Amino acid sequence: PDFIRVGRGGDEGKPVEVPKRLQVMRTGSFKHPKYGPFSITKETLEKIVQNHEERARGIDIAIDFGHDTEGEAAAWIQKLVVEPLKKGFGLFALSDWTPTGEERVRNKAYKYLSADFSLTYADAETQKKFGPTLLGAGLTNRPFIKGMDPVIQLSENENEGETMNEEQKKELADAKALAEKL
Repeated sequence: PDFIRVGRGGDEGKPVEVPKRLQVMRTGSFKHPKYGPFSITKETLEKIVQNHEERARGIDIAIDFGHDTEGEAAAWIQKLVVEPLKKGFGLFALSDWTPTGEERVRNKAYKYLSADFSLTYADAETQKKFGPTLLGAGLTNRPFIKGMDPVIQLSENENEGETMNEEQKKELADAKALAEKL
């Protein structure tokens, strides 16, 4: 349910799994060379989920190739969820791949995902302030935020859910149900 089985991969002839569930961000404090220092907290991630559900951007959110925001989409983000990690929290997306996106991930042309986001997003027309908002994400081989799961190597975790509270388990179950529908 979290993966689409496609093609044949590796020398062993095992199917290469293209994930529908992708880690987009994680909590932490960072210093970007262009944007300076910033922190991503659990509350930041929860606000990003809320703004996604309320369609703050007014458009569907794309995963593109190499942060080419004007190019074709690799996938479309259907749902966002916050999940606990061994250290901190992560933002995960359930995504619907385009055929080209699926092919490039299967062929390992891209290995990582990198989020495009604003901590102070405001609508360009109405000037309504939304705060932390996911603008999109890019398949890349050089992500700014390190220490996240690579796209092509995500796999189902046998111990999944053991450190989650009941509400988080329900959100994960809902996300998996949505992935199965897609």
